[in-house]
Amino acid sequence: MGFVGLTSNGAFAKYVVVEDYMVHKIPDSMTFEQGAIVEPAAVAAYAIQRSGMKMGDSVLITGAGPIGLLTVQVAVATGASHIFVSDLSENRLKKAKEVGAPHTFDARDKDIPNQIKEITGQGVDVFIDAAGAQASFDTGINSL
Repeated sequence: MGFVGLTSNGAFAKYVVVEDYMVHKIPDSMTFEQGAIVEPAAVAAYAIQRSGMKMGDSVLITGAGPIGLLTVQVAVATGASHIFVSDLSENRLKKAKEVGAPHTFDARDKDIPNQIKEITGQGVDVFIDAAGAQASFDTGINSL
């Protein structure tokens, strides 16, 4: 696997040459800002799809960066019953609430799995790691 900027010269250059299959025309009705969010939104949608999450399931998303926040929005649209988000940044947790996550936690809190179990009675059905740190992974596994 690879992408422009990792396995070849990056796209921050003024000009870049790529294979034709890597280029997709955005509709005239779509702004460049909307076009820019298509790929990260697809990552979030794919994560929820691959998780098997269904309407009524509960989900913990660790990491409230762009991918985590988009995953919150996909979980809301999919009909999650409880959405939990953990992150180190208070600003990102505030944004997570704004986009649909009613339950947020400071990722440094060691009691997140127990707090989730108090709310759900059993833990979460789905865990999505959008942080990529061992501590967030451990919290997620212990919250299932």
